[in-house]
Amino acid sequence: MNRFIHLCIRYANYGMVISVLLIVGQPHAAELSHYNAKKIQYASQLQQEGKLGEAIDVLSLLNPNAKYDQAYIARVLGVFYWQNEQAKKAISELDKSVSLASLDKQSQWQTEKMLADIYYSDHQFSKAISHYQHLLVSEYSTSSDKQRTELASNKNEIYLRVANAYYQKQSWKNCLTYIRQFVPNNSNEKIQKYKIQLVSELQLSFWRPAEKTAQRLIELEPNHKMWWQQLIAAQLQQQKTDKALVNYALAKQQGVRFEAQDFRTLSQLYSQNRLPERAAQIMDEMFLQYPKTKTEPELVRQATYWQMAKEWANAEKAWQQAAQKNKKHYWSLAKLQEQQKEYKLALISTEKAKPVTKESEYRLMMVRLYYKLSRYNDALAQAKRLNEAYPSEEVKYWIQYLKHKE
Repeated sequence: MNRFIHLCIRYANYGMVISVLLIVGQPHAAELSHYNAKKIQYASQLQQEGKLGEAIDVLSLLNPNAKYDQAYIARVLGVFYWQNEQAKKAISELDKSVSLASLDKQSQWQTEKMLADIYYSDHQFSKAISHYQHLLVSEYSTSSDKQRTELASNKNEIYLRVANAYYQKQSWKNCLTYIRQFVPNNSNEKIQKYKIQLVSELQLSFWRPAEKTAQRLIELEPNHKMWWQQLIAAQLQQQKTDKALVNYALAKQQGVRFEAQDFRTLSQLYSQNRLPERAAQIMDEMFLQYPKTKTEPELVRQATYWQMAKEWANAEKAWQQAAQKNKKHYWSLAKLQEQQKEYKLALISTEKAKPVTKESEYRLMMVRLYYKLSRYNDALAQAKRLNEAYPSEEVKYWIQYLKHKE
């Protein structure tokens, strides 16, 4: 057996491709026994012919004494089981091979890496992380620049996988620690890194780093609206309202199309950051682009924003539109009109709200409005009716006061 047998296994998992290279060489004292080497060579030939089941049977019958042989055979069996879509058996054999710790350091490292990868693909993230972390602190001798580059590349890839595993476990601090150590080699890897980093930073409320990460993602994907949204959100959390407004404008200039839900989210963010006027304006943009969103609840929300911003005319307009969809909102409109000393309009709105308003509240409002309009007799009549049905000290006071106005 002077020739080498190369067995390459490739599998894809979560966008990652792993290659395992098993090499069987000329047996000698530190390696496989002659008998086991021949069996592995035969099993490898069967595997290459697509006879995985037979290859597995050949190796499963072996019962070697030497730990090196046990570890090596378990390693090959683990590969075959994985190819045969038998993940549990693959894990068992690879774990056995790693636990024996009898392979040369490079083979040991590669075997543990494949075990960790399979744990990850099987959603056993804690076990995968444990092995990945051990691999990061483990070394093997490298005799060439190519080998050193390969080891460094593999370890760099492991940082990404550990970050991914912690991401799946929603362990954000750990996720952030490892993803920051991953060095991307191209734009796709940069996007992958910054996506994970951004989510972790947002979950941890690290607003300033999140802002910078979102900006990096925008540089890579300027038309991706999610990055603009997260950038604006991070800036608003830091009270950087001017920058948030600028970036919102830039996103629109970039041609980023906002969906109705995006407008809702943005308006809520402005409201939460004490910018009710901007929140209401955003809703106007939503109504313009998506007319069907001009529903009763949305109009009420906008009217509330306008009132918070003390934009009384706009608030009144929004309440009028909401009232056209549900009469109960005439009551809010009437109270606003009373506040703005628009007593005649408030009187009309109160009358419209009567069917859906408590009688006591309705009549007390009428008392106040008639009084403000100097219609003292009407105000007194309303106060007397109110006192008959709902007597109170306040109503009695109104009656006494209005009698002196007659």
